[in-house]
Amino acid sequence: MERVEELEQQIAAIKAELFALGDMRPGSLTAAYTSCGNKGCRCHDQHEPHPHGPYWRISYTRKGRGHTEFVSRQRLNQVRRETENYQRFRELTEQWVDCSLALVKARQSGDKSKPQPKGSADGCNDQA
Repeated sequence: MERVEELEQQIAAIKAELFALGDMRPGSLTAAYTSCGNKGCRCHDQHEPHPHGPYWRISYTRKGRGHTEFVSRQRLNQVRRETENYQRFRELTEQWVDCSLALVKARQSGDKSKPQPKGSADGCNDQA
């Protein structure tokens, strides 16, 4: 059952990577630029305005509700890592489901065939 063993190894590798991810949060980071109320400020220059900013925000939807939070420059790299971890979490869980479905099929059929190539139709590959 070469295919079954290969899929079990891929699932184990996915689980290990998931365990090592660290803090995560959903959302998208955006930079906002604003102009103030002071008419003599550089942000109101008619020829070459220089708005204030960037002011970083993270926006996300959780349990059907939208949220937007200010992100300080000191926390910007941390929040970037957390959103990247969340994206990786989603990718890995998709791979896990694909591999699990392929594993069930392989066990049911007693599949002794050679491993399928990377990017195979079952969605499970060696990139775990």
